[in-house]
Amino acid sequence: MSAPARSAPATKWPRVLIVDDEELLLRAWTRELERSDCEVLTACSARDAVGVLARFGGGFDAVACD
Repeated sequence: MSAPARSAPATKWPRVLIVDDEELLLRAWTRELERSDCEVLTACSARDAVGVLARFGGGFDAVACD
C-alpha cells in the first residue's frame, strides 16, 4: 500500500513556477508577479522544474515555461 501524496502547504497567494534559461527574464517575471502578490518560484531548466514540482507536490496555480 503506498503512502498518500503530500500536497503543498496552502498559501493565500497564487503560487507560480516560471521556467526559463535566461536569468534576466526570470528576474523580470519574478518582479512583476511578486508585485501582484504572487509567490514565485523559478527554475532555469526542465530538470530543475521537475525537482521544484516534486518538492512542492505540484501545488502550483500556474506554470509558465519557455
